[in-house]
Amino acid sequence: MLLIKSGIIKKNYNKGFTLIEIIVVISIIAILCAIITPTYFKYTKYAKGKVCNVNCLQLERSYNLYLEKENIEHNDVIFEQFLQNQGKNICPEHGHMIYVDGKVQCSVHVGDNGKKGNEEEVPFLE
Repeated sequence: MLLIKSGIIKKNYNKGFTLIEIIVVISIIAILCAIITPTYFKYTKYAKGKVCNVNCLQLERSYNLYLEKENIEHNDVIFEQFLQNQGKNICPEHGHMIYVDGKVQCSVHVGDNGKKGNEEEVPFLE
């Protein structure tokens, strides 16, 4: 658009954003990403712990049924053979499974039990 004032032709450049506006928008997006990223990683770590604990519980039940079905006593060799047959993807963080005091535990999530702080979970019927 051309503006004519007292014989001088001026061009009006109102077609886009200024550099300052773009920098402000990019800095706001960067601040939001800096706030959201740690929260996202905290929740993904929490979710991986929950998945591992559920998988350990399922593996424990399957192993106990296997011991009863075959009418054998637990030892580490039998448990390792059972793990070989069940697959390796029990823990999302590739922890090693151990059988201690009738419970299957992950070497990465020992004592975690999937609880977050003092939060209590609702019990379910077995």
